[in-house]
Amino acid sequence: MDEDKNGIQQSVRTELVCGKKNCGKDVDVRFDFPKTVHSVLCPEHGLLTQFPNRDALMKFTKELANRVLAAHGHGTITDKTNVAIVDDKPDPNSIN
Repeated sequence: MDEDKNGIQQSVRTELVCGKKNCGKDVDVRFDFPKTVHSVLCPEHGLLTQFPNRDALMKFTKELANRVLAAHGHGTITDKTNVAIVDDKPDPNSIN
C-alpha cells in the first residue's frame, strides 16, 4: 500500500501467491477473454482454482485485500475506488 505525505492511502497493489503447503510462489491467471473462465495456476502445484469471469476474480481479490487492509488498520477498497487492472492480457498461447 502506498500513502502520500499526509498518510492518505493512494494505491494498493495486490499479488496472488500459492498458499498450498506454504508454497508462496506467484500464481498465473490465464484466460481467453474478460468474460470467460479465469484459471489460477501455480508453477509447482498446477491449477488452484477457477473463476467464471474477470469480475468474479476481481471481487474475490478485493474482498481478500480488504480483510488484510482492515487487519492492519488501513482504509479498505470501496465500490467508488478506481481500480486499474494491470497485465490484463489474454494468454498468447491460447487457441480460440
